[in-house]
Amino acid sequence: MIFGGFIADRYDRRKLAILYWMQTASAPLIYSFATSWQHLIPGAILYNVALLSPAIDVYIAAAAPKERVARAFAFTQAGYSLGMLFSPLLGAYLLAVIDMRWLLRIAFVFYLISAVTISFISPQLPEKAQKWSVASDFAAIVKNRKLMSWILLCIPITFASAMSMPLLSPLLEDVYHLQRPVILALTSLLSAGQLALAAFLGWFGDRYGITWALITGFGLTVIGMIALGLAALSLLLPLAVFLIGARQVTYWLSSSVVTKYSLASLRGAIFGLYMFMIGIGEIAGPYAGSILYEVAPTQPFLWTSLSLIILSFLVVAWSSLISKEEQKS
Repeated sequence: MIFGGFIADRYDRRKLAILYWMQTASAPLIYSFATSWQHLIPGAILYNVALLSPAIDVYIAAAAPKERVARAFAFTQAGYSLGMLFSPLLGAYLLAVIDMRWLLRIAFVFYLISAVTISFISPQLPEKAQKWSVASDFAAIVKNRKLMSWILLCIPITFASAMSMPLLSPLLEDVYHLQRPVILALTSLLSAGQLALAAFLGWFGDRYGITWALITGFGLTVIGMIALGLAALSLLLPLAVFLIGARQVTYWLSSSVVTKYSLASLRGAIFGLYMFMIGIGEIAGPYAGSILYEVAPTQPFLWTSLSLIILSFLVVAWSSLISKEEQKS
């Protein structure tokens, strides 16, 4: 993603986005022909090679009006949630009718349709042609203290939420003893929460400040995770899953903070570095969560809640320091 960010600073981002969609589209097609788990590896590699992924976030950042950056990221990325509202239920229905391989091929067709849809967006060339210099561009980013301090703060935030999110389905199965169809339905409810809360928090961020929208998102996530961790309150389960949808929205909102403090000419490189750094948290978090899950299935969710509460105070402190620096300058 780091080098993909530099590429996004130099070439048409629409073309890069289309290429990225075509690349990921190959994964379900490869899966559909697999006869052993080893055959899944090439598809998994292609799906996760995120060289061109930063181009999508950079496109949103460059296209969004300054006063609506939070809303632009929240609304655009919420499109993923809108698709996830229906896809688990549709997949569960189709699996009763067709073979799994054909379900994967249908997914491949949807990926292609998505790529065609993206081809209708306007071209977006970098603001000015630059000489290729990875070292100097990287040095310029590191010197931006406001930006780098936020990126570093995002690592523990991502780590905290990644401790529990991958373990949501196992928790519903092991603690609440839910069947797969019910878990799929709750997955759709999670996506509904992401969609609804993206609309609310995106508007809230543009109106009252992205920092306060982030803290509100953390608070909603904490309430959901605490309710989820209390198995005795199973009646609150749908509400808990809905509120946990705020977790993904906070990730989208943090991208708008990156946009605010990034130079337009280096936006691709900045997003590449940002996505790489939070990827550290996304990788390490599930390993820590799995250790806690072996102690007790509810432990990762309770520790995520505690961590987000502490990190909320750090976000407030960071925002206060940045505001004081801006007033002095």
